[in-house]
Amino acid sequence: VLFRSGRQFAMVGYLPEWRHEGADFDRLCSHLTHLILFSAEVTPKGDIAGLDRLPRPELMAEARRAATAHGTKLLLCLGGNGRSGGFSVMVRNQANRLSFLASLAQLVEDYQLDGVDYNWEYPGYRMGMGYLEEKEILKDYTGLASLLKESAVVLGSSGRVVTLAYYPDT
Repeated sequence: VLFRSGRQFAMVGYLPEWRHEGADFDRLCSHLTHLILFSAEVTPKGDIAGLDRLPRPELMAEARRAATAHGTKLLLCLGGNGRSGGFSVMVRNQANRLSFLASLAQLVEDYQLDGVDYNWEYPGYRMGMGYLEEKEILKDYTGLASLLKESAVVLGSSGRVVTLAYYPDT
């Protein structure tokens, strides 16, 4: 993905868990501004699941070294196609969002990550059911806006970044 932000360009790459073992982190980071590890999940209560999808400790250390050497931001993706089911309930409930953000802040610190990428596919949509009624779609987007604002406060205060993979739909 290539996007323009002011005068700087960002080259972002997603790395799924099934590619960690063969990844050349130094080479990847030499070409990317952001390397996003795909992907963990959020539960409706705000827990983070799927952490076994992160690189094993030796590979995570290798990724961190390469990212630091090249000035690449190393992020964790939450969500993605079949991994987005917990977002709707979580974002609609402030207590669940705050619980999630506390866990996320600790996770980012523990793994020395530079931030998080939200990849909710899709607000207002349920796998197997399709799109919800308009008022329910609005609740998802309102919750997403709250999550992004709160994430910016919680993570941004420590210099970390928050990105969003967004699919503009009607």
